Amino acid sequence: LNYRAELWDAATAGRVMGELLAERDVLLAGTEDAAALFGVTGADFAAVARQLTDRFGLQAVAGVKREAPGVWRNRFGGVGYHRGEAFETPWYEVESVDRVGAGD
Repeated sequence: LNYRAELWDAATAGRVMGELLAERDVLLAGTEDAAALFGVTGADFAAVARQLTDRFGLQAVAGVKREAPGVWRNRFGGVGYHRGEAFETPWYEVESVDRVGAGD
């Protein structure tokens, strides 16, 4: 989803993206964007992903888990949901060498 409030309002983005999801099988999304655009919330990623798959007829939802203990140090992992089952990778420690994309 990668929603950016500086580019358009949540109601319009949710309507447009919701229409586009009718043609998709897989969604890459985070819990924050799901809440902002579709009002979908839950206790964890799997709960949100389950609601998104049910609502939009998706096959799977995937996302990223991220922690930033420092400007140049990050922890990343993946989360996913497919056919009622949640998946999660281990955390990976990453040191940025040439940082780009630090916001909008």
